[in-house]
Amino acid sequence: MFDMRSENADKYVNKWTDLEAEDLLADIFKKFGTQTAIGTSFQKTGLVIMDMASRVTDTFRAFTIDTGRLFSETIDYMKQIEGHYANKLYQGKIQVFKPDENRVKEMIKQSHWREYLFLESTSHREFCCKIRKVEPSDKALKTLTVWITGLRKDQSKFRSTLPKIQPIIANGRQIIKVSPVYTWSESDLDEYIKKKNLPVHPLYSEGYATIGCKHPCTTATLEGEDPRKARWRWELEDDSSKKECKIHLSSYGDGSGI
Repeated sequence: MFDMRSENADKYVNKWTDLEAEDLLADIFKKFGTQTAIGTSFQKTGLVIMDMASRVTDTFRAFTIDTGRLFSETIDYMKQIEGHYANKLYQGKIQVFKPDENRVKEMIKQSHWREYLFLESTSHREFCCKIRKVEPSDKALKTLTVWITGLRKDQSKFRSTLPKIQPIIANGRQIIKVSPVYTWSESDLDEYIKKKNLPVHPLYSEGYATIGCKHPCTTATLEGEDPRKARWRWELEDDSSKKECKIHLSSYGDGSGI
């Protein structure tokens, strides 16, 4: 892997910002191949991006983070998606990155809540996210030059401030973070999924609008509710944009950061 600074990242930012999603993905994979990967938690955004990638390149990489607290439905759905794109996925699989077992054990010892330490305070929840999600993400980013995410500007007030294409520093090396469907709405995703007849995560049919760690970290969404409120409901912030695991925050030293 090379440092994107040697490639003049600005030229890619300028070129890619105005491209539509499929054209953007086609150009990225043509230039960077398997130095590019799609990060997904198996929400609709990741599904749409993977499907578009399957149409514009012969092989694409995708990865996910198994926090150790995923819904069983998510594990089953991942296998379904692997089968669906088996002839296109790099090495026929979605790469899975997991937290360090010893780090998880040490974390659990630090609270009388044990595995449920995230219920004790926001700082404990953020620490849990760091160990279970952010650190494994760091491992994934070490293998990349371009990181493709499913971020959309309508997901939260905070996410609306992030650029579609952004050079970031990850593990002391500059890479480019790309959000191909950044300007898409939920209805845009649904229309694409319906048109292509794609299989969505089964929890959507049970009222979930966001897919993350299992209950109580992620719950079904109430009618008309901001989907981010379905994350960590016991944290009663009025501003749901604060509800982030910090993968997209300043942990990468750039003001942004799955």
